[in-house]
Amino acid sequence: MRACAGCRSKRPRDALVRFVADGPRVVPDLRRLAVGRGVNLCPALACIEQAIKRRAFARGLKRSVQVQRDALVADLRVAFAAELARALAGGRRSHHIEDAAGRPETPAELAACREAMAGSETPLGGAPVVVNRALLAARVAWLASGLQRLQSMGRVL
Repeated sequence: MRACAGCRSKRPRDALVRFVADGPRVVPDLRRLAVGRGVNLCPALACIEQAIKRRAFARGLKRSVQVQRDALVADLRVAFAAELARALAGGRRSHHIEDAAGRPETPAELAACREAMAGSETPLGGAPVVVNRALLAARVAWLASGLQRLQSMGRVL
């Protein structure tokens, strides 16, 4: 369990987005591979705004960082689209999203993911990944919902 730096609610680690410092900027780390301190947030605009208002990024990262809401939301949108594309590509190669003939196993989920990725210029590609079907479905659903929330934030910005 981790606490969101914005709303301070306790959630499982996988339900939060980790942000790390990249020089003076703050960037999302969806795969949690970056070394060092991180700040966890719910993927919601209200939590991002609260964390900026409370200076949670500087406090959690223990360093001076520049945080601009619009840039952070744009970076998060790109990261969600790229991670969704990677997850879909891994699922296709392991036949968890499409079978060997290229037919979708779960048409509704695949359509929702493609719709969520509309407008994304990220190509479907990357290294082959062996994934558990249930974990892939959960990850794709989480990424698609996060991307949809971020796209709806774009209308508000």
